[in-house]
Amino acid sequence: MKRVMSFIILASASALIVCAAQTPTKSSAAGNASSAPQTDKFKVPFGYTRSDVNGEERYCHNEPVPGGSLAQHTKVCFTRAELEAKLK
Repeated sequence: MKRVMSFIILASASALIVCAAQTPTKSSAAGNASSAPQTDKFKVPFGYTRSDVNGEERYCHNEPVPGGSLAQHTKVCFTRAELEAKLK
């Protein structure tokens, strides 16, 4: 019984690793130039995450609410061009 449980755990862990190692594919709408993937690599700055907001690529981070408590934050998003201009 102990061997069977060990085998099940090992098989489950192996399946999880294989699934996690696969990269997801993203389909893009044909003919839509704004959703075409960027050809050059853009490194997302520390503290920002890439998000799709209304079908547009945005880079977002959380900022503290002015005058609020330390636990209150608001999500602020920028386009790639806006973020590059802000970080220069």
